[in-house]
Amino acid sequence: MAGKGKPKTGGRRKGSPNRITRVVREAVVRAAELEGMDGKGKGKLVGYMRKLARESPSVFGPLLGRIVPTEVTGEFSTTHEKALDELERAANGGE
Repeated sequence: MAGKGKPKTGGRRKGSPNRITRVVREAVVRAAELEGMDGKGKGKLVGYMRKLARESPSVFGPLLGRIVPTEVTGEFSTTHEKALDELERAANGGE
């Protein structure tokens, strides 16, 4: 342990993920992939999420709320074609 005024040495780098958290997260994703929407892996992770949304919306809703941005600023108006055009332009270096 570093004393007052001394630099920290050793340990994990700042911002590096906790190994146990990463392992558990990977195991949860893998289990959902194996389960799928039919208990046999159909649809993998997306299939499991669809099943969860249908059968347990009280669980799926808060999960969705954690991954969707909580605040959107500015105006949003586009079409599917416009979005694809933007992605293609970005992939081509903005040409």
